[in-house]
Amino acid sequence: EGNLQCNGDTIEVCSVNGGGCTEWTFVEDCTADGLICSAGACDCPSPVCTLGQTQCNGDAIETCQADGNGCEAWVTTGDCSSTGLGCSAGACVVADDYARSTFSGGYSHVSDNSPGNGDDEYYEIALPTGFDFSFYGQPVSTAWMSTNGWLSFNADPGTSALAESTLPNTSEPAQAIYVFWEDLVFDVECSSSSPSLFWAVQGTAPDRVFVADWYQGCSYASGSYTGVHSFQIRLYETSSIIELLYDSANWVDYSSDSATLGIEDNDQTDRWDQITDSQATCPTSNYRYTPAAP
Repeated sequence: EGNLQCNGDTIEVCSVNGGGCTEWTFVEDCTADGLICSAGACDCPSPVCTLGQTQCNGDAIETCQADGNGCEAWVTTGDCSSTGLGCSAGACVVADDYARSTFSGGYSHVSDNSPGNGDDEYYEIALPTGFDFSFYGQPVSTAWMSTNGWLSFNADPGTSALAESTLPNTSEPAQAIYVFWEDLVFDVECSSSSPSLFWAVQGTAPDRVFVADWYQGCSYASGSYTGVHSFQIRLYETSSIIELLYDSANWVDYSSDSATLGIEDNDQTDRWDQITDSQATCPTSNYRYTPAAP
């Protein structure tokens, strides 16, 4: 008599009924307080988190805290969207901004499609139907590929923009990736055998990769055409990751102004990243831009 047991998540006590017999009778339902029954007592369920840990739930920050029962529980402690930010890895970040990293190797020439070649030209390329890619949070359906080493999105920039400059730059193009922005030529003036622009789509949805390839171009300065350089931009469907790659194995340096490398959003003032505005040789690393927030 007086012993306690669990019946599921309810507590029962051994008591004597009116007939003098012992029986188990209901005492408490632990689930009413979000608990479980263990060894005849209400107890915390298995921990769902570690005290002090943070996570994102959409754009809200949740922190692992002890609730009224002393159990670990996720509690909303912040709303990143209230300040125009997004949540990533349990902290508020600039929404749709990017984290830049480096990697080596990986350049492989593609020749599936060629929009054209030339000097101070740019070409429209329609991205594949259903290609799920966003740049600074804006869905992209059209790319513009310039012989001067940049790729912009959606609206026609109206120029091939040969004169590289420091970022941010309020002139066109906007909403652009500058893989090697310089006064470049992809035509017969270059000493290489087949200078041209190319593009390809690799893989299958929803994990396709759009590749824009500048192949064996040269630089123009003071009436001279010098150097041989190939590079490309890769756009990853679904993840919206961006990669800038350089063919260092076959690169020949040039005598010209130095190139600008980086990215810039449509507003051209608030969100941008400049790797350098003085790249005079082949970059020693490839670059990867990963969206900092979903």
